[in-house]
Amino acid sequence: MGTAAFSAKVKYASDSIFIENEDMSVVSGTTTVFQITDADRQALDIDVEPTFKDGGSAINIDDIYLIDYLFGRVYLKAAPTGAVTFTGNYMPLSDVVFGANSYTINITPTILDVTNTKGNSDGERKRYYGLHDSNVSLSRWDGDSDVLASFLDDRENLFVSITKASGKVFRGWYVIETKNKSGDIDALEGEELSLQLNSRGDTPHLTAFSWSDVLRQEYEEWAVDTAYVEGDIVFHNDMMYRCILDHTSATPASVDEPGEGDDWLDYWRLI
Repeated sequence: MGTAAFSAKVKYASDSIFIENEDMSVVSGTTTVFQITDADRQALDIDVEPTFKDGGSAINIDDIYLIDYLFGRVYLKAAPTGAVTFTGNYMPLSDVVFGANSYTINITPTILDVTNTKGNSDGERKRYYGLHDSNVSLSRWDGDSDVLASFLDDRENLFVSITKASGKVFRGWYVIETKNKSGDIDALEGEELSLQLNSRGDTPHLTAFSWSDVLRQEYEEWAVDTAYVEGDIVFHNDMMYRCILDHTSATPASVDEPGEGDDWLDYWRLI
């Protein structure tokens, strides 16, 4: 029997543990992205506000672009002058499902119909991306343990980690949707597991699911009285937007302010 080159696991997070001045390493190819060095401590507790330090001094939240709670990363607005450390809580993870012989990851953005139905409609439909959703399916040979039943009954959040043969890693927080067992006279008994994305809370900068090689670039904050062209990307109110129509932002902010203006969907798309 062959051995899968990938690793697909579902993990349970026990009570978070406080750590102080944990070492972080710069991510290769960057000068402002840092990741917790200890791989076992990279899943961060979103309910505890973290503190990042540069040479022992706390970094102001306004100087941080993004915190990736799945991979223990922080994106700074400027290169630090000293060693970067993390103080906060991480989630200890224990395997509850491993040895999967197949997996499927689906990532689906909601398509929003924002067609102008007013009298000045151009007669064409217009659609933008909305919220993203994701589900994961795993199959494995059935074992004696039925530990998943308690997680299904209790609606527990579970941490999914899939490492491809290339080394690329997918992580996200999910809940079990279905758990099925199957058997055949000519085959080993099997178990199929379906999980649905479950974003853990409303914490700013939260990433609900991500790939290890996805690095958010360093973009500017949106500003008034600024020329933007299609494809430009900005941050605003802890969210990221892509420009879809050339324009100069109004002064004071009004119709085109990303996520806020009356007609912002005509100018921006939430990423």
